[in-house]
Amino acid sequence: LQQNKIKRLLRFGLYTTAVFAVIFYITTNTIFIPHIISSFVYGVLLGVLEEISNHRRILALSLPLQFLFKIVGILLVFTLFSGALIFTISSLTEIHVPDLIKQMQSRQLASPIISALAVAFVISTIFQIERLVGRNLLRNYLKGRYRRPKKEIGVFLFMDLQSSTAISEKLGNHDYYSFLNDAIYQMSESIMKTQAEIYQYVGDEIVFSWPLEKGITNNNCLLLYEMIVHQLHQKSAHFIKKYGYEPKYR
Repeated sequence: LQQNKIKRLLRFGLYTTAVFAVIFYITTNTIFIPHIISSFVYGVLLGVLEEISNHRRILALSLPLQFLFKIVGILLVFTLFSGALIFTISSLTEIHVPDLIKQMQSRQLASPIISALAVAFVISTIFQIERLVGRNLLRNYLKGRYRRPKKEIGVFLFMDLQSSTAISEKLGNHDYYSFLNDAIYQMSESIMKTQAEIYQYVGDEIVFSWPLEKGITNNNCLLLYEMIVHQLHQKSAHFIKKYGYEPKYR
């Protein structure tokens, strides 16, 4: 799980660097190493903000509040990054901070500031869409893969919650779906480790899928079920205390 988070942060940095490199080249016809380094650091900071934004407590908020949190976060990241950059440049060039701030308020630097904020919103939006639809699905869609018929061999795993009817009747609609969401959240690490994709939800049933090679590598298609059962059993005390039931899948 930590490796996936680190990879995501690196991708934030690389994507942001690539976009800024294009902007720098178009506006100045040159690319400076300090610009590339600062762009990468800026992108990683945006990645950290994205990870914070995807915490369960933030996702539980309404969409307008989530959007407001993201905007405030981007402005805060930009402000902190700009401040650190100003003090770094000031210490290296011996230019006083007030003079640098005046230069940043000039028209010459207004365009890069707007570009930095625009890049932040674009990159964050791309990763938000990727999180909603899945990285592979988004990548394949952009490649036009779904516009051409193609024969594929895949592996599917169908998992049902045991005694779902009895549990739903006891808990009621609200607590029952909270119970399901909590159980699915606990599966996240196992899903990542076995390279599975959630194909769809059908009530309390979950359908996982893999391309054939990924599904049979290390017996991922069977290992996922074993890992989920083990993970949910480890959290049984939490579920019983909160809901009075332990989620068991078949």
